[in-house]
Amino acid sequence: MKKILYSLTLILTINVFTNAVFAQNPKTNANKVDNSYPKGFQLPETPPINQIPQNTDSSNIVNSEPSYQNQNNNQTFLMPKKDSISDNSILFGLGLIVGIPQNAFKEANNIPGIGLGITCMYNFMGTDKIDKHPVNIYLGGTFEYLYFGGESNHFSFDDPYPYNAIYNTVTTSVNVNVYSLMISSRIEFLNGPIIPFLEVAVGGRLFDGNEKVTYDRTLHNGGSLPSGVSFSPTTTTDNTHLESDFVGAYGYGGGLRVGRGAIKAELKLMNMRGTKGKYIERESIKIDNNNNISYNTKTSTTDMLVPQISITATF
Repeated sequence: MKKILYSLTLILTINVFTNAVFAQNPKTNANKVDNSYPKGFQLPETPPINQIPQNTDSSNIVNSEPSYQNQNNNQTFLMPKKDSISDNSILFGLGLIVGIPQNAFKEANNIPGIGLGITCMYNFMGTDKIDKHPVNIYLGGTFEYLYFGGESNHFSFDDPYPYNAIYNTVTTSVNVNVYSLMISSRIEFLNGPIIPFLEVAVGGRLFDGNEKVTYDRTLHNGGSLPSGVSFSPTTTTDNTHLESDFVGAYGYGGGLRVGRGAIKAELKLMNMRGTKGKYIERESIKIDNNNNISYNTKTSTTDMLVPQISITATF
């Protein structure tokens, strides 16, 4: 009986000592993973790679790579529709204009003026990125220059001896110019190769009569100058304002823009009324051989018809 008790006591002591040693040394329990599963649990069967279902819900795909797999279904993929035209909000025009005097202005200047017209307008209707609206409203400015002609005269003379090999030519001209700056607005109708429009304008005009004198000094062909005298041909010009006056102007008109695309030809006719102003009567200008100038002035209304042919561009 004592042997049995001694044996049980020895076994119990060894067991307690062993558990105490392993509990104080964690390295002995490292990398031990319990891979056991609960009773009755089974891992799901992994399908073959070529049978893995594809996620076709595009709403759940973020930064995904495009799929290049052949699609055998009837699904149709549409590319985004591009804008058919750009947002053509700016209208720019450059053309030839004619100023035809009317009423009292015609009595003093029976010869039409000719010049240049520049137009720049903004389309407040914009576009809908597909087609322009059937009605478009523009607002902007117009600059016009008209030359109503003038008179000119020239004479020549030689320098006195011994420099008479130098030849002088003097040309004197008196010109009548008109500069206009208007605020303009137009309404365009329809959308096609032919676009009719109505336009109104209000602003001012500067009537400017000026004298231009040009001096040319050259050497006679075969002429010679005294020894030690040097000479170079020269041209000088002097401008003098004779008569200037600023008048108000307003009017209305219309026309057509013809063509396809952003570039079109434009035909326009404006009936412009002008307030009273003082200007040079073109037909009264006289210049004698002594370079003396004479002319008459007149004060009247300054009405004109202004036809114009231009090239326009929208962008």
